[in-house]
Amino acid sequence: MNRPDLTHHGVPMHLCRFALGHIVATPGVLDAVPVDELLGALRRHVTCDFGDVSESDRRASEHAVINADDYILSVYATADYSARFYVVTEHDRSVTTLCLPEER
Repeated sequence: MNRPDLTHHGVPMHLCRFALGHIVATPGVLDAVPVDELLGALRRHVTCDFGDVSESDRRASEHAVINADDYILSVYATADYSARFYVVTEHDRSVTTLCLPEER
């Protein structure tokens, strides 16, 4: 018997490292970043590919994934490098926000 693949926002459950909660995007990021790139960033974020963060931010996000005691931050650039944007999951995993740096 075939079981349906269980997913969390399009990512196979066995690859997800944490819950995203409600997903929201700011007007600025929706204007600056193609939707397919936002979805790709969410997939990377939930599998702990934090993108272009500093080493200390990477360690902090890895710690937050394990301990659920702080926010999780990822930083990505669009394919054409015209914009950088953040993906931030709150410490309680209730919401994940996609935004431009100046909107945070």
